[in-house]
Amino acid sequence: MDIVEKEWEARKKNGLPPYHSVDDKDTAFIYYHPLVKDKATQAFLDGDYSSMRDAWSDTSDIRSVFTDNVPTYIEYDLPPVEEIRPTPKGFVAYLFCDGVYFKNFGSKLLASIGDGCHVHIMDGSVDFATQIIDDLGFDTGLTIEQPNANAEYYHSIRFIRWYEFMKKSGDFSCLLDVDALANRPYTELPRVEVGMRLRPARLEPWNVCNASVCVGRANTYWKGVSDYIYYLYKKDKLIWQIDQAALWAVWKKQGIPIHTLGEKEVSYEYGDDSIIWCNSGKNKWQEHDPTRQKYRDKLNTIIVSPKEQISQDLKNLENKAKSALKNLDLQEAERLYLRLLRRCFEYLPTKKVDVETTEKQKRKVEKILYLPVEISARELPSREWLAKQMKGWKVVIGNRWQMQNWQDLPCGVVLWKSANTQDVGVFVDAINAGHLICLMDEELFPMQPLIELYKPSLDKRCLDYADVIFAHSEEQKNLYKQLTDTKVEVTGNPRSLLANNIKGGDRDIVCTMTGTLNNFGRSFEEMIYGTVKLLGGVSEEIFNFLAYQITHEIQGYGLVRKAIKELKNPLIRCHPSENIEFWKDLGELDDRTPFLERLKDCKCVIYVSGCGTGLEATLSGIPTVRLGEGGYGLSAKIGQGVQSDIVKSVKYASPSAKPSFSTVTLPNTIKKLQKDHSFVCDFDLKRAYDQILFEPMEFHKNKFPKDPKGELIGWRTVLCQP
Repeated sequence: MDIVEKEWEARKKNGLPPYHSVDDKDTAFIYYHPLVKDKATQAFLDGDYSSMRDAWSDTSDIRSVFTDNVPTYIEYDLPPVEEIRPTPKGFVAYLFCDGVYFKNFGSKLLASIGDGCHVHIMDGSVDFATQIIDDLGFDTGLTIEQPNANAEYYHSIRFIRWYEFMKKSGDFSCLLDVDALANRPYTELPRVEVGMRLRPARLEPWNVCNASVCVGRANTYWKGVSDYIYYLYKKDKLIWQIDQAALWAVWKKQGIPIHTLGEKEVSYEYGDDSIIWCNSGKNKWQEHDPTRQKYRDKLNTIIVSPKEQISQDLKNLENKAKSALKNLDLQEAERLYLRLLRRCFEYLPTKKVDVETTEKQKRKVEKILYLPVEISARELPSREWLAKQMKGWKVVIGNRWQMQNWQDLPCGVVLWKSANTQDVGVFVDAINAGHLICLMDEELFPMQPLIELYKPSLDKRCLDYADVIFAHSEEQKNLYKQLTDTKVEVTGNPRSLLANNIKGGDRDIVCTMTGTLNNFGRSFEEMIYGTVKLLGGVSEEIFNFLAYQITHEIQGYGLVRKAIKELKNPLIRCHPSENIEFWKDLGELDDRTPFLERLKDCKCVIYVSGCGTGLEATLSGIPTVRLGEGGYGLSAKIGQGVQSDIVKSVKYASPSAKPSFSTVTLPNTIKKLQKDHSFVCDFDLKRAYDQILFEPMEFHKNKFPKDPKGELIGWRTVLCQP
């Protein structure tokens, strides 16, 4: 138990609330006297704020924001605000959030409050918010702005917007965190000049003033807080908890009294008589935290649903974004795509995808190897190589979608190529049908081996259900072992063998990477929905991941266009997930010949940083030029990222040093696994497959572009070794 927790326990024993100050003098340690090594922290505890500021002035984190040198601003130069609905009169609850949070939490807070609210939305859909308010039928004001900003902007600028709101209304108001719920009428909160929850026994000044519920009206204190935040906004220092730092700093500078809100007004333990129930941090995203169950029960009883999804509006916005992209207005394209992403998240369900579970029972399997393929250009050559190594086995290669009829196929070994949430059902069905599951994640082959990249891509249930996991290297094995107890074998990957010592030709190939912006056969909305479902449901991490990918692809697009324009007649090779129509009229398009085959014609590969083609070309000994920086792939570490002088870089390009991969022992490892679970029977494998009907859609055909007869798409490829 640390010093803070000891103080809380002492407060309980002495009849004081542990987490709420009783007044604005009750913010220190009473029963314990902490001694800390940090001089600035000790100065804060001693009330020597001048020394505290001096000691923290040179730091780069939140501690550096404390200053006395804040000017007074007559007005704030912020993005324009559009009034959609007029504000109700009287004591108004002010709700401030982005579009995603309004959909997930703010709309339910609004429903729990009723009349007398004003909603201010940033980077969200006017139509969506209006539909929600219309459905609820409340007297609710609505304003909106589109700053195309981040969480730090949202949580701090709200105090400026709230002050402007109070100044305009001339009345008292309360500012509420949007993940709160009204348990009793908010009008029972006191009408005071400055009111908030204060916290005792804190070692940091930015944790003394709690910003979840604030009460006040336009006065010098709230103007001071707004000035403080705006000053830091202009200094580009809007970091997390900056709002609470401002509340404390202005309080101490002005020396004004604060009406302290107690447990009855602001409850984090969901008291039955409390007015506002609040959350903290990431707890609102956690479905299995028992301390939050009472809150979740209340939240889940509130049903807020618009009349219809406005897919057409999203499609129109997507068209505008694509048009800006093609016109090389990259800043506008980024703004529109990020707004589009945010609006898509407004409509997505927050509940995680439900899938069945199973127990790994003992299984006996024949010498049959099932090799499902999703993208032929990426996976097919390595699967064909593996099939040739499996002497004495029956090997089936084909599309992954038809392969999933596990119950119709004789029991064998399945080499599956991914482990995301949508794969959980595949694993369950295969295990229940008696097959063994080997996992060799193709999505991770070109990825940097970083745990923060692996976690969003892998569903732990898949890892646990697998009978064995094949790792490309010891480094990758160590990452897997952090996530599961399933046996992990270092087997290498045949792709590292196949991409080796290609002679090359005389053609420059420019590889595109806009699969998120320009997805084949799906709208942006459908693509985002599929990706979020794939990765397990809505979360801040997934949103940030997609936002980064959008920004990276837009920057890469600009550089690719520059390369196409400056190079002499390059061959344009589109990513398998892209709609090639988007690239027509810009130059000659590749016919999607498998990449390793195409490299035989290649003099230099020009690719966007992080794209897997850079890794394949490097392993093949082909010169490469990497465009830009960033990206998650191993190729992001190859060579020097190029922003300009592309022609010169291509002219003098030479093969880069090859990343090392482990020796390929995959065939023997699979044989050993089957030997430990051996079973022999007599069956006609081809006949079994002929009975499985499959009608491919355009989406499937795009994954197998060089299969005009449909032999792979329709799944009739059976390789049998004597």
